[in-house]
Amino acid sequence: MRVCTFLRGVNVGGIKLKMADLKADFESAGFTDIVTVLATGNIIFSSDLDKMEIFQRLSEILPVAFFLKTDVEIRQMMLANPFDNERDKHNYVFISDENFAEFIFDSFVKIKHDLTERAALVQGNFYW
Repeated sequence: MRVCTFLRGVNVGGIKLKMADLKADFESAGFTDIVTVLATGNIIFSSDLDKMEIFQRLSEILPVAFFLKTDVEIRQMMLANPFDNERDKHNYVFISDENFAEFIFDSFVKIKHDLTERAALVQGNFYW
């Protein structure tokens, strides 16, 4: 299966990781077809392991918090986007676990924001 790892806080706040080093770490952990996305901390790869086994293996080698999403989960997130695409607006989905997505949504509702800003919590994902 194809999987994307989203690393938190990479290349900000003093946490610097070289994508070439991350790729080598993923290779040594047994993952294949590894692609890093610039300096974002996003790594796409293939694995025959189940998601929990992947998470456990990556927990041993990654120095930062991370989230995993399979290609199927990412497609579902894209299809579940509750907002229409508008020429002058950008839609965002926050990659996180469900508890954090709920926290973000609750915080959005409580803060003062522009009335044209929209947010939604769909299938455990925060869209803005």
